[in-house]
Formats: sequence, structure tokens, C-alpha cells
Amino acid sequence: MSVFDKIEQINKEHNDFLRSRQNYEIPEDDVFSDEIISEKIDDLKTTIAKPLKRHVKAIEKIADSAKTQSDIAVKTSKKADIKGWFAVIISAIALFIEFAVNYSEIISFLKSLFNY
Repeated sequence: MSVFDKIEQINKEHNDFLRSRQNYEIPEDDVFSDEIISEKIDDLKTTIAKPLKRHVKAIEKIADSAKTQSDIAVKTSKKADIKGWFAVIISAIALFIEFAVNYSEIISFLKSLFNY
């Protein structure tokens, strides 16, 4: 029985009780006595406690799994970042070598572009 079903049942019992006593004067002490309220609260606590504990455990497992996945994603992104910087450095070195080897051709090409 779910929590909502239990609450509905308690509400229905309360309403049935009030309807049965509708033609009579209802003293407040009988309807809302501390004993009845505390019994209903205790029943509700015991009914809710076990499912809530199971839900909390499930949520903790989901949170742990999400943390593990995020840690793995961070490690993977750091590896990709290192590889990216390595590629940039290699490209810069290759560009520098290209300029060094073909310096005269590049200068003559630039002169031809600007008509020098």
C-alpha cells in the first residue's frame, strides 16, 4: 500500500465517521482526540518509513553512479585536452619548419602579391 493510498484511507475513515455522526452533536474531544491523532501519525510513520528508506538508498546509488560517470568524463576530457595541445604544438613546429625551409619562395610570393 502506497503512502497516498494510506492517506486516502485515513481521510475516508475520517469522513465516514463524520457522516455517521452528522445528525449528532460531535464533541471536538471525540473527533480530534490526541490519542486518535497520535495513533494515526504512528501508523503513517511506520507505513512510510520502509519505502522512504528504500527510495533514499536508491537515490544514493544513483548519485554515486552519476559521480563516477562525471569523474570518468573529466578524466577523458583531460586526456583529450592534452592530445589537442600536442596537436597544436606539432602543427606550429611544422609551420615553423615550412617557413624555414621555403623562406625564399615565401618571400618572393609575398613580393609578387604586393608588387615589390
